[in-house]
Amino acid sequence: MLLLLLARAGRGAPADLRYVDLHEELSRLLREFGPPRGRLQTELPFWHLQSEGVWVVRDADRIPLRTSGSNPPRSALVTRDATGYVPPRYWAAIERDAELRAELLQRILSEFWPPTLHEAIRQALDLSLPELRARETVTRARRDNSFRDLVLETCGARCAVCSYDGRLAGDPLALDAAHVMWHCEGGPDAPDNGLALCSFHHTALDRGAIGISESQRVRVSPHVSGEQTDEWLRRFDGRPLGRSPGAPPLHPRFVRWHAREVYRG
Repeated sequence: MLLLLLARAGRGAPADLRYVDLHEELSRLLREFGPPRGRLQTELPFWHLQSEGVWVVRDADRIPLRTSGSNPPRSALVTRDATGYVPPRYWAAIERDAELRAELLQRILSEFWPPTLHEAIRQALDLSLPELRARETVTRARRDNSFRDLVLETCGARCAVCSYDGRLAGDPLALDAAHVMWHCEGGPDAPDNGLALCSFHHTALDRGAIGISESQRVRVSPHVSGEQTDEWLRRFDGRPLGRSPGAPPLHPRFVRWHAREVYRG
């Protein structure tokens, strides 16, 4: 919800936004980048963003909207033509200050999503800010070096899904250390929370296209489609994760977190 508002500010759009106009776009973003849920409850971020003090919801008569419960039914927001707006002093600041928008964007992305998804989210919202990427890459490398080395060793320096082991001048090529439970969600830099994955299968894990079964085997989402999915994804369904002999298994707590919060089952 906040990223969507930042994108509107960057386009010079008005500070107010009707719920009925927001619902479709927010549904698309939640479906693509949010946790897997049955019904996309777009009314919740629209309503509860008020608790942060940067968003006000009112009805068609410009009267602050009140409901009997803590979570308003979607029907109430629709029938009363609810509109939310950012108070003028905040909207003016983010509208005129591109550096402030960039800083807010990076803080929000880093707090809620792994780096593999940042560029896709930027593109989905037309929030591409190339000046931030070098800073993000340096910060990530400083944090991840020891974790990456440990996880690559744990998995034999090859992708735990497809066994890719490419090298360039002796160094691993396009091989990442992936957190099963995302680092931004409190997942530790520990071998029982890490998998060596090629760049493709790292992104697939973080998007929920692949998951991990309780028996430490690859799961492929039934929702993937496309001409090449058999070659790149489906043929690995049920395959044991590749790990070096004697390496610790993934901790069940991290596997359960991924199944609940990320995997598109």
